[in-house]
Order: sequence, then C-alpha cells, then structure tokens
Amino acid sequence: MSGKKHTSIRVESEIMDAIESARSKRPGSVSANTWIVEAIVEKLQREGFAIGVPSNA
Repeated sequence: MSGKKHTSIRVESEIMDAIESARSKRPGSVSANTWIVEAIVEKLQREGFAIGVPSNA
C-alpha cells in the first residue's frame, strides 16, 4: 500500500484554466495532480503544518 488516498474535487473552469496556464509556464512537465498537491502542501506549510514535499504526487 502506497499510503495515498484518492479524492475528486470540483473546480470552476476559470480556476482550472489558471492552473493550466501556471503549469505551462513551469519548466519541464508537471501534471495537474502534482501541481495541485504542491499547492496544497504550500498552503498547509503556511498554516503551520509540518508537511513534507510529496514524491510522485
């Protein structure tokens, strides 16, 4: 077992468009899933949670 859980989220199309735009400006290739998980980790760290950077998000 990988210790990962699966979930689905509903996101406004404008938000997904912004995510796609941000992803396209990033060097290399990153999936939407990875980009979103990294954003969640950044937010949790700012809120004071000790969350490490996920590998293979």
